[in-house]
Amino acid sequence: MPFKILYAAGAVGLCFSVLPFAISAQTQAETAQESATFVPIVSECVAMPNATNCGPVRAVVTECAADFEDVQCDVLFEDSDKVFNDPQLKEFAQAQLSQASEAIALMTFEEAHNGEIGDIVEENRADAERTMLRGDENLNSHSAPPLLVETD
Repeated sequence: MPFKILYAAGAVGLCFSVLPFAISAQTQAETAQESATFVPIVSECVAMPNATNCGPVRAVVTECAADFEDVQCDVLFEDSDKVFNDPQLKEFAQAQLSQASEAIALMTFEEAHNGEIGDIVEENRADAERTMLRGDENLNSHSAPPLLVETD
C-alpha cells in the first residue's frame, strides 16, 4: 500500500513539474500568433480557409507561401517590419500561409464575369490582390489634386 501512495504522489508531482513548461510553450505560441497579425481579409483566409474567405487573396497567399519575401508579402500584415525582423514570427507566419495555400490548392472558385472590364488574367491576379490590399497606399486610389483656379 505505501508503494502505491508513493507512486501516485510521484506521478502527481511529475505532472506539476511539467505543467509550467506546457503552459509556457502554449503562451509563446499564442504570443507569436498575436504578434504575426495578418490584415483582416488575410486573417479570415488563414483562420478558416474556404472559397469565400480566400477568394479575394488566393493568389497572393499562395505566392507568399512559396516565396516569403518582404517586398511581395508585406501587404499581408498589420506590422510587416515586426514579422520580417523576428525569425520566430516569420516562421510562424509562413507556416500559416503554407497551410492556407495547401487548402486553396484544393478549392474551386467561381469567377464573376464583367463584360466591360474582363476577367483578371491569372498571371496578374497576385498583383491585383496586392493593389487591393494596399488600399490607401495605392497611388491610383486617391482623388486627383484640386485644380488651380486662375484669379484676375
